[in-house]
Amino acid sequence: MSTWFTVLARVAEVDGIPDSAYRNALCEFKEGAHDATVGDWRSFYVAFYSDLLDAGKTYMIRGQARLPGNDEAEAPKASILYSLS
Repeated sequence: MSTWFTVLARVAEVDGIPDSAYRNALCEFKEGAHDATVGDWRSFYVAFYSDLLDAGKTYMIRGQARLPGNDEAEAPKASILYSLS
């Protein structure tokens, strides 16, 4: 089963894929209450074409992801990511 998602994520690093025009980006976002000073960072990888993403910048990323089974899931947490750059 999969679902659509939208997340504001910071690109931590970008790596090229050998013999391909595609690249991988390690993206991170903070989860927890939006007013919390401490929270957990979650990460995921996105494959993209050419030079669309730069390390150190924040992007709104939309996509489709596979959901874990009901016995593997925890209660979701959400956070609003503010960027002043």
